[in-house]
Amino acid sequence: MTLRSIILGLMLAALVAGFGYLNDSVVRLNLLVGYHVAVSVFGLLVVALLTVNPLLSRLRRQWRLGGGELATMTALVLIACAVPGSSMMRTFTPGLAFPIRYEQIDVGWRHSGPLGYVCPAMLPNDGQYSKELLDGFVMGRGEPGKPIALDEVPWAPWIKPLAIWMPLLATLGVAVICLSLIVHRQWSRNERLRYPIAAFAGSLLGEEDNRGLNSIFRDRIFWLGAACVVAIRIINGLHAWYPNSIEVPLTFDFSAVHAKWPDMIKVDHGLMLLYPEIFPIVVAFAFFLASDVSLSLGLSTLGIVVAASMLAGWGVDTSYDSYSGGVFPYQRFGGYLALGAMLLYTGRGYYRSVLVRALTFRHNGEAQGYAAWALRVLVLAFVALTVMLMLLGLDVLVSIIVVGLLLLIFLIIARLNAEAGLFFVGAAWQPIAVLVGLFGIAALGPSVIGTVALLGALIVMDPRECLMPFVVNGLKICDDQHVRPARIGRWGPWVFIMSIAVAVPVVLWANYNYGVTLRDTWATGDVPRFPFDAVDHAVRELKLRGELASSQGISAIGRIARMNPDGRFLAAAGAGLVVVLAVSVLRIRLTWWPLHPIIFLVWGSWAMNKFSASFLLGWAIKAAVTRLGGTRAYRRGLRLMIGVIAGDLLAGLAFMVHGAAYYSITGLAPVVYRVLPD
Repeated sequence: MTLRSIILGLMLAALVAGFGYLNDSVVRLNLLVGYHVAVSVFGLLVVALLTVNPLLSRLRRQWRLGGGELATMTALVLIACAVPGSSMMRTFTPGLAFPIRYEQIDVGWRHSGPLGYVCPAMLPNDGQYSKELLDGFVMGRGEPGKPIALDEVPWAPWIKPLAIWMPLLATLGVAVICLSLIVHRQWSRNERLRYPIAAFAGSLLGEEDNRGLNSIFRDRIFWLGAACVVAIRIINGLHAWYPNSIEVPLTFDFSAVHAKWPDMIKVDHGLMLLYPEIFPIVVAFAFFLASDVSLSLGLSTLGIVVAASMLAGWGVDTSYDSYSGGVFPYQRFGGYLALGAMLLYTGRGYYRSVLVRALTFRHNGEAQGYAAWALRVLVLAFVALTVMLMLLGLDVLVSIIVVGLLLLIFLIIARLNAEAGLFFVGAAWQPIAVLVGLFGIAALGPSVIGTVALLGALIVMDPRECLMPFVVNGLKICDDQHVRPARIGRWGPWVFIMSIAVAVPVVLWANYNYGVTLRDTWATGDVPRFPFDAVDHAVRELKLRGELASSQGISAIGRIARMNPDGRFLAAAGAGLVVVLAVSVLRIRLTWWPLHPIIFLVWGSWAMNKFSASFLLGWAIKAAVTRLGGTRAYRRGLRLMIGVIAGDLLAGLAFMVHGAAYYSITGLAPVVYRVLPD
């Protein structure tokens, strides 16, 4: 780690945090980040290694960027990647402002007044409608070629909510970075997880020749994989612009199967089986995985369809939503708990030594000093988050549970990423659904429901770019290049805080200059409505039961006394817990066991419905290569797949640059061709 790498990393992180929202939500180009294998970051890493380092080597050899410097820069930028996209800024300001708008036009909301059940300071203008707040926010105040100035943004209504949300998000970010540091050595050294994304980056940062070119770029097989994918992407990108041109089909139509089994589409996710789509980058990452992992991911959509069909045949209601949960969201939550318990159990020796060193300040076993300090800060951050939530109206019990559930989501998604390379995955369950299933709405009350649902909507509603997977991959990339994790741990929290501080003013300025596009129905419709639809539903039901007044202001002890768990929640969460634990044990005990418990954590999510066919194809290719050609063929195939990943990233980066240039020259929105789903 050098001063140069830190300065460049900070500059690039600020650029990603500031420009990401403009790229994704204003110009609507290919997503700048979008996934945990960020096209902009890893695509630029490929470009830098192909062009910048060879050029610097020719000018003066000592000017070139070393592997440790590039790893440091990558790790710092990855931390910033959690801020501008779907996990935060895409929904942050619309999620706070649009509920005020909807309360003016929704008759049901006007009757129940759901915004009045959350702390007013959490919303702009204390949750009250004003033309100054909303007119420019929706329609925009800027004119073509004449953007508004920063002082024309109505900052006053946003001061209170920003004073609440920014410290809360910053503290949560610090807690997540500390959690990443604690698990790093256990996952990377003791369990030797594959870290497919970090392994890809590490393969690029190989030994350099005298021209400053890394070894992988001298491999013809690498270039064969890259060239094939780039050619496919160029052909299909031209088809997007000129529909009469040729196209290489990557989506396949098996709707004829529907004629044989007409009931298939009546089951949730059944339609996805009829139109499988192949993503080359996913096929390539499957090559990095253990066979049971890639097979389980490949069978996930088929598995959820079979399971849903069986449950429907038994008369079980498999419908679900984010607020009231359902069989499969509850089951996935139980699976998350089970995997969390397994992680704690398998790493019990290491985590015990970290705890002892954190408490005694003495070296103990293999525990690293940075892990002990991370645990101390994590405890402080956990307490701070709990206090913040209590100040927003939650009691201590609910606050502790909510913070724990949020960290559980980050932890398990990071584990899925480190073990299975899942760079696009959602939790597919919400903390509020767990609380409602566990306590019942009468024991919670509309205020607790609204506050917890709002926290979930803005933090984990779409964790496709959540922080922890970025951090664990950055730590692994740096560790492999002999950059100590402690150094990233010291800089990481400041990078995250800086990224929020840069992104929020840019996003608010963009909102009031361009207006918030209503085409993004997820950010402007689904997310803002979800928390207060939950409150509206709770208020109506509690009024009918005559329990609305008694449900408010309950203490933690009183809440426990009034608990009324949903039997469906207990059964489904318990089933998820037992199944994941059982499959985990079988996988450890039986070498021939074909499935990984990951299937029960991700099936039914939109991302896996899109990717399962690609993982299955990758598993089949890897199985064929290793069976027919052995270890040598696998190693050559792995270099081919590294080229495929690099080719997809370069193609995505090229379309991003082309779209930005087209918009800059014409002022018109370009046709967007995406190498990965939106």
